[in-house]
Amino acid sequence: MMDATPPLPHRTPLPAVLVLLACLAAGGFAVLLNGRFYSRNQPFYDSMSYHEQVHRVMQLARSEGLGAALSTACRSSTVCLPLVMAAIAGPFCAPSRAVGIAIQVAELLFFAGTLLFYLRQVRRFDAWTAVLGILPFLAWHCLYDFNGGLSDFRMDLSLALLTSTTVLWYLIAMATGRTLHFLTLGLTAAATCLFRATAPVYLVLMLTPLAIADLIPAATRRQRFVGLLIAAAAATLGAAWFFVFNYQKLYFYYVVWNTDANAHLPLRESLAHARFAFQHVGVAAALLALSFPIVLGIESLLHRTRHAPATTSAALTPPRPDWRIAWVGIAPILLLVGRGAGLNPFVSMPATFGLTLFAMLPLAGPLRHAPSQSARLAIAAVAVPCLLMAGIQGWRAHHGGNVDSMAAHRAALDAIAADARRQGRDTAAYATTHCYSLNRGSLHSVAVFDHPDVVLAGSEPRLHGVALQPNACIDIAAQADWDRVPGATDDEKLAQLLAAADRDLDYLAIPDEATTAFVSEHLPFNVINRHAVTLRQRLLDGGRWTPVSDPIRNGDHEVVTIYRNTHGLP
Repeated sequence: MMDATPPLPHRTPLPAVLVLLACLAAGGFAVLLNGRFYSRNQPFYDSMSYHEQVHRVMQLARSEGLGAALSTACRSSTVCLPLVMAAIAGPFCAPSRAVGIAIQVAELLFFAGTLLFYLRQVRRFDAWTAVLGILPFLAWHCLYDFNGGLSDFRMDLSLALLTSTTVLWYLIAMATGRTLHFLTLGLTAAATCLFRATAPVYLVLMLTPLAIADLIPAATRRQRFVGLLIAAAAATLGAAWFFVFNYQKLYFYYVVWNTDANAHLPLRESLAHARFAFQHVGVAAALLALSFPIVLGIESLLHRTRHAPATTSAALTPPRPDWRIAWVGIAPILLLVGRGAGLNPFVSMPATFGLTLFAMLPLAGPLRHAPSQSARLAIAAVAVPCLLMAGIQGWRAHHGGNVDSMAAHRAALDAIAADARRQGRDTAAYATTHCYSLNRGSLHSVAVFDHPDVVLAGSEPRLHGVALQPNACIDIAAQADWDRVPGATDDEKLAQLLAAADRDLDYLAIPDEATTAFVSEHLPFNVINRHAVTLRQRLLDGGRWTPVSDPIRNGDHEVVTIYRNTHGLP
């Protein structure tokens, strides 16, 4: 294929270096935010699950070799590529929450580098205006949020960054016609799908209307069709194996188990996804993005009034809105609203790119004249307070709640380990009877990453010689999990859970009466909470569980006590 767009003159590596430094600065700030948050706040879903998976494959790479770690990374989760990256890094660095940040900063670098290339080659920005064009995307509110941002580690931000990068490579490939760019498009799409298994749905919806429109002109149809075949082949070869090997797991998780996917909310409720998407962009990024059409538009008007009207066909062509970019921003929202998806605020993150780029460049085509130095300085003057605003908002968000929940988790783990030692035991299997802030997963995450006295034996945390073993026998978050508990009635299922706790657990974190009432009323979407009152009463009335800690406050609405199973113990 031939390149339809001549390269820009005056190439210099400095813009790319500046973008690299800006992304690394965002990553360094994310590390600071992470330390600020976890100094007094507990881990939470979904990040603690992904951190635990990363920790497991890194430890596996250290203990059993890279092959075992890669096998686990490709078959044990609903995601693949971040675990593969962690497995490869395992022999060279210790597991920590910084690994998740590093993975996401790598995605941010890929996205920002691709965006710089797009602005230069397709939109015809000069080098310094292109660097400024990266900044609205580094001011996104979602980048600096404590939940879902760079300092956190969940796949929603990865999905947003990589779907955006895939869209950019699509636009680049269509503009240049180069085989290499179509191949890069396919490989980027494959990587996106390996990061998040829902990515194909977003990408098909985003790109299909664009591809149909781009195949209409006869002059470029064959070239573009062949290019899209190359991209599709690369994407299929790169990612299809993961969906084939893990089909049953992915189908159960996303179709059967997933509460949000099966919510089927009415339109008036699901419209909240549009609000979530705009919140992810944030005021700072929106203001910075809008400064481009405002400043450049004013300069363009002044330019036309000072010079004789141009006679070129480009100058005579009226500007038109860039419907392609607008669609990229709207499509994820339409998907979620149309499906009536549950109000998970993070699944609308892929809309942030299109919304931001359309606000920055609402008109199609390249810039009609190079911005002056004054125009660039005006945009830079807007960028400084906007980036400061985004950073300050992120710093404040990472303060967390009023209660030191990290201290509460450590106290719970200390109580378990201390009592186990008094009982002469070197293992302690534990669980919680409700699904709220303090839960089996959060206790395990604190044990692995945050407790100063924990020693890791492989992936198993040991506290004062006691192996802390989380057990999921009462983790009933979704209806699909409840349906799999043996029993024809709720009463029979509860009896099964009580029997499993008696058989498999050494310790339970049981909430007090007020907490039980609160989770039953306010958190019934976690199915076990619907039965929290009955479950608590039966456990305490059974006479087999005795308290071994004082009440531990973990938040404004959560107080738990650690109980030991006295049945069958010496």
